[in-house]
Amino acid sequence: MVARFVKLYYGWTTVNLLSTTDTYGTDTSAEFISEAAQLGIEIENSHSFWPGTTDFQEMIATIKKKGILKIFVFIMKSEDAGVMLEAGYNQGLFGVGTQIIGTQFVVKSSCWMSMSPTAPVTQIMKGVIGIVPELIDYKRPEYVSFIQRYLAQSDTMRTLIDGSTYCSTEKDDDEGTYLYLEDGISAVTAETCSGVEFSSLHSDDVPEKVAFAYDAVYTMALALHEVIYNQQKYSDFTAYDIRKAIMDKVVFTGVTGFIDIFKGLGGTEGYAAGDRESGLTYKALQFNPDFFNPEDPYSEKPVRNVGYFVNDELKPLACDVAIDPVCSPAIFNTKDGRMPDGKPDIVEVYLDQDVRNIILAGGVLSLFVIGLYLFAVLLFLDTRLIKASQPGIMLLVLFGATLGGVQVMLQTLDTSDETCMAGMWLGHMSFAFVFSALMAKTWKTGKIVNSGLRRIKMTYRQVLQFMSALLVVIILILIIDSVVGRPFKSYDEYFDGHKLIRLMKCENDNPSITKALFAFEGLMLLYGAKLCWDAKSAPDSVNDSGPISLAIIVMMFVCAVTFPIVFLQMEPTPRNLTVVMSSGFIFAIISVITIIFAPKTKLVLEGADVDQNLKIVHSPSTGRKFSQEHLTSVANVVLKKIKSRKRLVSLSTSRRGTPNSPNREVSSKKGDSKEEEKKGERAADEVRSFISNGNANSNGNSNGNGGIQTIAVHPASPKTLSVQTAPMSPGFSSVDSQQQMNDFKQTSN
Repeated sequence: MVARFVKLYYGWTTVNLLSTTDTYGTDTSAEFISEAAQLGIEIENSHSFWPGTTDFQEMIATIKKKGILKIFVFIMKSEDAGVMLEAGYNQGLFGVGTQIIGTQFVVKSSCWMSMSPTAPVTQIMKGVIGIVPELIDYKRPEYVSFIQRYLAQSDTMRTLIDGSTYCSTEKDDDEGTYLYLEDGISAVTAETCSGVEFSSLHSDDVPEKVAFAYDAVYTMALALHEVIYNQQKYSDFTAYDIRKAIMDKVVFTGVTGFIDIFKGLGGTEGYAAGDRESGLTYKALQFNPDFFNPEDPYSEKPVRNVGYFVNDELKPLACDVAIDPVCSPAIFNTKDGRMPDGKPDIVEVYLDQDVRNIILAGGVLSLFVIGLYLFAVLLFLDTRLIKASQPGIMLLVLFGATLGGVQVMLQTLDTSDETCMAGMWLGHMSFAFVFSALMAKTWKTGKIVNSGLRRIKMTYRQVLQFMSALLVVIILILIIDSVVGRPFKSYDEYFDGHKLIRLMKCENDNPSITKALFAFEGLMLLYGAKLCWDAKSAPDSVNDSGPISLAIIVMMFVCAVTFPIVFLQMEPTPRNLTVVMSSGFIFAIISVITIIFAPKTKLVLEGADVDQNLKIVHSPSTGRKFSQEHLTSVANVVLKKIKSRKRLVSLSTSRRGTPNSPNREVSSKKGDSKEEEKKGERAADEVRSFISNGNANSNGNSNGNGGIQTIAVHPASPKTLSVQTAPMSPGFSSVDSQQQMNDFKQTSN
């Protein structure tokens, strides 16, 4: 019956069986194993020991090696149960989160009294459950009817007024034997008469064994009826015939419940054959520490009734405090007081901290590299070399790379539905911005170069339209993937012998949409390679087909490494998959950005520029090795550029000025017209452009010292220019300076 309580009452499906090797432990555990197999209960550990054993260290160590180890079934007497419970508690086998359930012996006072004097009884025994048979259900209508009929019988014995005893002289059917009076006794006394004074009894006075005796006689009568009348064995039947008829044929509803006699377990010499298999009610008794009194340890007040189970009906019954005075709510030895589920603890495994730190460092490095190139682009934004490279497109490329860096850093967070969705969008939009921008840039260059003798006009708007078309396709696929595919938090799991390990990951309800997106991105790479080939003959300053081709090769290499792992059933662990994908992202971001931006950054730092034919003109220092002297020179270029930016901001501020600034006062005093002020502002803006280009706004006329003449705007009078002689910047040729000066003269005139 313990097995039925385990599965049908509490719902536990995995247990550990501990029993003694005596007759009680061996036979009862055999019955439990047989019934557990029928109910689908898994016994993950089964250990037995001799009664009286006190050293359980080796056995407990063996048990702890494997298993969920939450539900333990005890089949043993009270003294052995107490010693085993204390040993398991001390060695960490029994404690918070575990549940002990056994027969009636685990909830008797002799169980905890067998523990050592210092044992923490309330902690060890908390929530221990013992299954005890409830002999009769007093509410059954069959029993109530029987009691009424039993008490309504005529007295077969009673004490008369004079003190003498009356005893019924009724005989059996053969009229040869008294039913209640002992034969050969002349003096009738209470001791010699077996009758009952029914009129003096109440229902509570009727012993339970009366009802069981009634059902036993009825069972025998039905068996004899089967043998004699149905099998027609009138005189040659044996005890075996009656026994077989009882176990095979006798089934009825008796006073004490449904009667069905067990045939016994096979393989154990018919253990439990002849026992009553059904018709019994069992109750679950539980040790409740709240009712334990250390000063009265022998008391069984801590043992409370927490529920019933009728094995015929296979359903649990709640304990009714109105009927049972020792009824109490069930308690369990768990952290939250809830019933243990008997299932393995679930451990969700995310990235370990070391891997998180490495991926985070890679993401930060990616953003740092992006920041360096962004700084370089913005610093030299007004140079011809950067302008020829279409800085707007370059900024979009950097924006896409930044999305990729954020996506890498996102992988360091614990997996959730939100991070799965965000990771998908960031990763694919990063690719979309980077390569759609590069393809648009290359497409424009190729169109111009391959136009032949025809004049062709390519606007920035057309470039953005080309780029937007690619972005729209990817965004539409992403929207479909978000709605239909629904990326979500998932896991791969395995049982490590004690716990259920879940390796957290992101998964998609419809992977085919994601595969379609990757396929489209692959086609973009192939088309990008074709565009690079078409633009290969463009001038150096605007031709990025070589670096873009190399960037495409890098992306194809990353895809060749990562895609088979993701899509070709190599079944990596989620941790390794995250590491592979993040490493691919980091490598792709840094490599692609460096391939695209490093050459131009190196050129502008070395002082190179673009001539009228869009050819790159190198400074005299180009080609020398990066010595410390050269690094110092590069640093000076950057510093001068920053300073010129500051002067530009200062000059712009002085031009706008405040209402009371000298600039405004002089202009007001002289009565300059608005048109004259606009001309002056245009002239000043051109000068600022020369300054920020690092060209010193040269007019191209070299003095005797190899210097050039520079033009400056007086803050007090925007139309007044002064000419100064300064050394020529080694970064630019006089041809460039002359051209810029001519442009400036034409503009100022």
